[in-house]
Amino acid sequence: MMKFLSLGILLCYTALPILGSAQTDTKNTTDNKKSVTIPLELKLDSSSVKKGKKPPKELGTPGNPNQVILKRSADTNQIKAREFFSSADKKAKEKDYPGAIKDYSKSLSYFKSPVTYSKRGYVYMLTGQFDSAIVDAQEGIKRNPKSAQSYAVLGISYYEKGNYDESFKDLQKSHELDHRNPMVFNYMAAIKFLQKDYKTALDFYDSVAVRDPKYPNVYSNCGMMHHYLGGYKDAILDYNEAIKRDSLDANAFNNRAASELMLNELTSALNDLNTAIKLNPNYANAYDNRGRVKHKLGDLPGACADWTAAVSMGLNASKDLIIKYCK
Repeated sequence: MMKFLSLGILLCYTALPILGSAQTDTKNTTDNKKSVTIPLELKLDSSSVKKGKKPPKELGTPGNPNQVILKRSADTNQIKAREFFSSADKKAKEKDYPGAIKDYSKSLSYFKSPVTYSKRGYVYMLTGQFDSAIVDAQEGIKRNPKSAQSYAVLGISYYEKGNYDESFKDLQKSHELDHRNPMVFNYMAAIKFLQKDYKTALDFYDSVAVRDPKYPNVYSNCGMMHHYLGGYKDAILDYNEAIKRDSLDANAFNNRAASELMLNELTSALNDLNTAIKLNPNYANAYDNRGRVKHKLGDLPGACADWTAAVSMGLNASKDLIIKYCK
């Protein structure tokens, strides 16, 4: 992360064995932590914007939520703060993160806005500077205790540091203040997955899909939870949707094949795994799963070749299959 965060949960590269013999991808890092996809745009807090009430000046207006509203005066500091804030927002959208941090910092040197703290904290978070993100989020909360976005930044940053209990607490607080943010549900789902509470994780992923059907990997994640719960047919339906949205998603093809294999739909599983490997020739999990399918189809030489390929790509789980069937 500079090393950037990857958000919604990406189903990549390393294997995690699940129910039965099939394997489905569940992470894209070498450790045991779920990597979660984060969209660039951070939704500003609107929890205090209610009908008949004027929002706090720091939070902007419903018609222009990204605007930092300052007292209408000729005060040079406030004008400068607004200029640097707008410049930082533009740079963040262009993924010039160092430039955005620099301009948010300049804005804060003129005016201490809780929105600016949460925005800078979000960019720190995107670039893997989680300690700095936590400091900014805490300062944003201190200045505005109802800042849902500051709690979101805080919770995600604690997640990335491995402090899941604190992360979940802050994410819940963000959700209480703003029920609409799919990113918060996505991270809470990841924590519940790590705790092997697949049913709750599925509920959270469903909440992501309801709020943003285009959220990265949301249908693959729902499918993965169904798979873990033994609902292979439901998993396939979700993977169908994921593939419909991205026909080049090798992970979705592999994961759908894993569910098809559990249902003994061998021809469909073989076709999906051939597609996954075509899309990603170095996909160890797909080779392992294809070896399992070929073994069930009676193609032992083909199975052994695929398991050998999987081992050469670093998937040690295939070694036992080689020892058992190929020696």
